Amino acid sequence: MEQRMEVLFLIIYFICLLDFNNSACFLYNINYIAICNMKTILIIFIIVSSCLLGFAQGRFQYGPGGTTVHENAKLDAQKEEDGFVDRLAELIPYKEKYLYSEFRDGRIFYVPHRESSLIKLNYNRYRSLISMIDEKGDTSFVANFKIIKYILVKSDLYYHDHLKGYFEILSHPDDSIRLLVQRQLNIRSREVLKDYEKPKPVSTEKLFTILYVPRNPTFARENVTISRDVVYYLMNEKDEIFIANKSAFLKLFQKHKQKIEYHLAQLKNQRTPIKFDKEGDLRKLLLFCLDLSTVN
Repeated sequence: MEQRMEVLFLIIYFICLLDFNNSACFLYNINYIAICNMKTILIIFIIVSSCLLGFAQGRFQYGPGGTTVHENAKLDAQKEEDGFVDRLAELIPYKEKYLYSEFRDGRIFYVPHRESSLIKLNYNRYRSLISMIDEKGDTSFVANFKIIKYILVKSDLYYHDHLKGYFEILSHPDDSIRLLVQRQLNIRSREVLKDYEKPKPVSTEKLFTILYVPRNPTFARENVTISRDVVYYLMNEKDEIFIANKSAFLKLFQKHKQKIEYHLAQLKNQRTPIKFDKEGDLRKLLLFCLDLSTVN
């Protein structure tokens, strides 16, 4: 840029010298150059305009549709990011994405008292949705309608809340308080890899990694860490859902609060405390609480 300006100044300077020989009004000072001849002014104006246009074209390269290369790059990056979730779904292994090893026979139960014909279903942990295979053999998701209350996948029953998703019912569905579970895959981190870097595969009980390869090959690969999350809940007769912890048990079984607290304290003293992230412990505690309600 600076070199071009120097060349431009020299061109103007020589034009002024040439015009000075034709007796133009030329005034030269350390701080400025005054040119009075209109012909000279016109020539300089054309040269300056051409140079400035050349500078602009050099600085802003335009692509299709009149957008700059920089703007196109931003649009491509945004498009790739918008498609990240769908692209990652293609890369997650089947056994991680779906709860069951194969699609199972199942039914959808609607309010009030309606049910679907037999269809093939599976629980998609990545999307937290129920997947289905239609008559054409295409895989899609069961629509998130309010009127859907339960979905049966073989022998597993799911409660549907159109805002909170699907919850598998682990205890007897007719109990006053039911134990639920929600299984999900959640993205924990995304590490951009350089061209020469190799992915760092990790697989533990709660975490695993996926090598993310973007659809657009100009973008970098990523090492994506995903967690296998399992959260337990309690649901009352009004279909209100609570995270399964001590306070929830005491709230839902208020009449037996003291007995429940004493029972939990005994288990702790015996060094077998209830672990609220373990299905077996929650099942035992729920049975204990339901038995108290039955006796009284």
